[in-house]
Amino acid sequence: MSQGPIGPILRPQRRLIVVAGIAMVAATAVTLTAPILAKIAIDRGINGNDPHVIDVVAVVFLILVLIRPVLERVIVLASARAGERFLGGLRVAAFDKLQALSMPFFEETRAGVLREIAENDRFKAAELNRAFVLMEYFGYLRRDPDAAPNTDFSGYNFWLAKLNSFGGDFHAAEMVRAFIESTEYRKRFGP
Repeated sequence: MSQGPIGPILRPQRRLIVVAGIAMVAATAVTLTAPILAKIAIDRGINGNDPHVIDVVAVVFLILVLIRPVLERVIVLASARAGERFLGGLRVAAFDKLQALSMPFFEETRAGVLREIAENDRFKAAELNRAFVLMEYFGYLRRDPDAAPNTDFSGYNFWLAKLNSFGGDFHAAEMVRAFIESTEYRKRFGP
């Protein structure tokens, strides 16, 4: 059975994917063990009047509580690294495929039109300004532009218009300063 074009890109990441999967199963098992331990502590320790059982269950529970964050971290790191490497390989494969295509392909097809648009300086400037304002929201305010307190993009549109009025010069528009001095930003660090 053929794995298609993604198989060779994904194959080197098998170990990380398996590690993330095993850690996920182990973390789930740790979570599911808590009610079982509680049942054992009640049935054998309290009802059976055996304090040693309660001590053992408490120690096991404490160990599991300490292991759970480690497993969560392994899941995040392994899956992120595998995803990062996979996407990097996919990007390289796509670029190699595009490099192999002839110039008439780019000039006569939709890809050619898309390339013309993407290489247009006005388009680049407009998208750069939008992306800059969006990153200001994500970076300083830690929220989407349409999240509370203004759920209608009015704040985003204001800052985009301001940046555009300065020709995309965020220094002259004092964009970073305005976000850092905003009440919303300062509230993130205390009253």
